[in-house]
Amino acid sequence: HERCPLRFVTRAFDDQTQQAIGVDHVISMTDRDKTQGLLPCAVLGAGWSRVSIPTSIISGLRGFPQISPASTSSALDDKSQYKLFGRTIPNDDGTAIPLLSKLKSWSVNHLGVLHIDDAFGNDFAKGIRAAAQLKGNENLRVTTVDISIGA
Repeated sequence: HERCPLRFVTRAFDDQTQQAIGVDHVISMTDRDKTQGLLPCAVLGAGWSRVSIPTSIISGLRGFPQISPASTSSALDDKSQYKLFGRTIPNDDGTAIPLLSKLKSWSVNHLGVLHIDDAFGNDFAKGIRAAAQLKGNENLRVTTVDISIGA
């Protein structure tokens, strides 16, 4: 390893699924200079879309790609806003298509979707409604019901 100039170093932090904590960590990590340690070459992002949304804006503006293993919000597909964001999982719209395909194979013709009234829940319900509009799903009726947080 002494002949190779490359070093791979990882640093983990817990954003506690909170936007402000995640943003603080990304700012701190990308504000370093050479006297404070290594700068990241990329950020392995949050597992929650609500945290990835603000942190990927900051990491993108600072020139650091952010990759999330679990953030599924379709909002993150907007490359004008989230220039360097990527994911290793389909967005909510992409997960709805195989779900509806399976329900169709079971002859389900009415689907009720209970979801939390937040960014994730609303985007998930929107993805299912959009997939239900695709050709081949004409006989499937989808009803979505949002549940207020704290209800």
